[in-house]
Amino acid sequence: MSGRRQNSTPNYLMIAKMEDSTQKIVELDEKLEQEQKDLAFIRENLDKSNHLTRSMVSILSSFESRLKKLEETILPVHMETVALQHLQANVEKSLKAFDEVLTYHNVVRDAEQFIKEGSSGRIEDYLRKMGEIQEARDYFKENNPGSPELAKADSQFTMGKESLENEFRGLLNRHSKPVPAIMILDLIEEDEDEGLHAFEHLPEKTVDELSLIAKWLQGPGESFDFIDVYHSIRASALKRSIEGIKDHLMKKSGGSASSGHAMSSPMNLKGKSKDPTKRSSLIKPIMKKSSAYLLIASFESAKRPGSLGSPSVDMREEASMDIETEQFIVGLLALLKLIQVSCLI
Repeated sequence: MSGRRQNSTPNYLMIAKMEDSTQKIVELDEKLEQEQKDLAFIRENLDKSNHLTRSMVSILSSFESRLKKLEETILPVHMETVALQHLQANVEKSLKAFDEVLTYHNVVRDAEQFIKEGSSGRIEDYLRKMGEIQEARDYFKENNPGSPELAKADSQFTMGKESLENEFRGLLNRHSKPVPAIMILDLIEEDEDEGLHAFEHLPEKTVDELSLIAKWLQGPGESFDFIDVYHSIRASALKRSIEGIKDHLMKKSGGSASSGHAMSSPMNLKGKSKDPTKRSSLIKPIMKKSSAYLLIASFESAKRPGSLGSPSVDMREEASMDIETEQFIVGLLALLKLIQVSCLI
């Protein structure tokens, strides 16, 4: 009995070991089977990935091929488009230049009658038209020298310049009139500068027109002849004004300076006595003026302190000298005033 018990114990251990080995084998088989499934899944996915890769490569290759064909098709069209754009830009520049040339041609053509009609009464419009002719003239001179258009533009420019010079001369002649003697005497009797700005040698509109013409003549016109014209005409008007006040003073004194001896003597003035030492009424209103006072003082100091002749002769000579002195002083003051007023134009 004891022997059987000893033999049964090892068998039991062997059976237990075998069962453990079997269990392990089963677990290993299960793991192997799972790994084989995973491997199969991986291979399947790899095949799918390879298939997708080949498809993508094929698509990209096809896309590249199509892009190449599109480029080969579009590139000539693009080059032609660029060429057409250059042509369009050149055509636009040509049209612009052509319009510019036509504009200058039209200016020369349309201005002909306007220039011939003269500048009287439309100085600003005439100067504007002369500016357009000057631009056309400069354009033809630079781009087409020797052309008939340039000769025509030069002719119109010269004609317009002469018209402006004639208008300048005409304005001066029409408005440069001698100043009345009474007005000059009133101007002298006023304060030093009070009446200068109120006095109008030339109408304001005429001064503005003369100024516009003068600026154009010495600018684009390149002419300074108008200065001599202005000097000549204004000097003539000034001279006539001085002569007018001289005649006025001679009439006021009763005759010429040479006949002043008889007219100014105390016994010959219509039976009325006159003190030759008193200043006549012509010079009294301006005695208070500083400039007149200095002139009179200089003449008074030039007189001789005494005389060797008879009293009546001395009185007549002094009276005559008074008249001549008054006329000279008033004439000189009138000249100064007229010059001052002319400087304000």
